[in-house]
Amino acid sequence: MDFIYIIIVFVVYLIVLLGVNYYINLFSEKEEYTKEELKNILPYFSILMEKINSKHALPQVLLAFILSSFIAGLIPFVGSHWFIQSAILFGIILFFLPIVKSYFENQKVTSSDRISDSFINVFTGVSEIIILGFGLGYASSFMFVWVTDRELSFMWFMLNLIAFTFLLEYTIQKIIKE
Repeated sequence: MDFIYIIIVFVVYLIVLLGVNYYINLFSEKEEYTKEELKNILPYFSILMEKINSKHALPQVLLAFILSSFIAGLIPFVGSHWFIQSAILFGIILFFLPIVKSYFENQKVTSSDRISDSFINVFTGVSEIIILGFGLGYASSFMFVWVTDRELSFMWFMLNLIAFTFLLEYTIQKIIKE
């Protein structure tokens, strides 16, 4: 049952993040808005999915997103230490994964029969999706663990939730601008 709750939190948090991102983009691009632009957010989701699908194969994106979300979702259950129950680890991943990506892009081989070369090609293509999935999975489990255990203070929870939200919005913006 806990897994279902985490999935619900995950989906709701993803929708909230995408909605906030829509309005951030809308307010930064224009000064006057129509009523239709303020109400109709659903075409933005389809445009976002088309952008992602045009750059990457859907099975690779889904596999990377689900796998990174699942792995990150397990981390808050490891313990109640403040480091594990914070956005610091996600910040580290957000900082170092693009460095690893650029290193692998320099070593990338376009045609090879080796599995490691294929893995590197897929990894460099979907690294931002991995970061997004990792952050969403981590944040969703972080929220669930705080609600069920409440071993850390509310202020710590809110500070980290705000940090997760800003870092995930930054990641979504990076995916869109790419």
